[in-house]
Amino acid sequence: MLHNEILAATASGQPVTVAGLSMGSMVIDRELAYLAIDPNAPPSSALTFVELAGPERGLAQTYLPVGTTIPIAGYTVGNAPESQYNTSVVYSQYDIWADPPDRPWNLLAGANALMGAAYFHDLTAYAAPQQGIEIAAVTSSLGGTTTTYMIPSPTLPLLLPLKQIGVPDWIVGGLNNVLKPLVDAGYSQYAPTAGPYFSHGNLVW
Repeated sequence: MLHNEILAATASGQPVTVAGLSMGSMVIDRELAYLAIDPNAPPSSALTFVELAGPERGLAQTYLPVGTTIPIAGYTVGNAPESQYNTSVVYSQYDIWADPPDRPWNLLAGANALMGAAYFHDLTAYAAPQQGIEIAAVTSSLGGTTTTYMIPSPTLPLLLPLKQIGVPDWIVGGLNNVLKPLVDAGYSQYAPTAGPYFSHGNLVW
């Protein structure tokens, strides 16, 4: 269905942007893989893609080896596809679906990431472009560039309920200063020397 909609939209000759939130980003990855081998695919100048809060490039690629099949969901884990189209990947920091801790024994990081999903997962779709920080830009062998943006969370999601009930900012800020290094130790990208971590379902030492 998405493929047919893309072909219909690009037939007008106007540039088209395709966006997907959460599991919708997984649909986009499958479409990108299909377009990469489709001889009738629209030209690269006709299409751009935006993936928002995607679990495949987050939770799945952290904890599941490529090729793992989840029958009940009809889903098989794949690598991020090579593509001729420019793609923006946007996620909120500490959202367990898109930015999970890769050291699961850090229970504080896990609890914080669950709160991150509750507060930020769906709201990623409404973030202003200037909120994002560019994390990486990779150009594939087919010519498309995938640019990844993170929407930072200066305050840990775990502490946001305290702000909501009116706990003074100086108290929340003090707790944040103490807890943030402990939470960040659950992520290899924030604390690369803090020990082993999971990537694609394998423990990396």
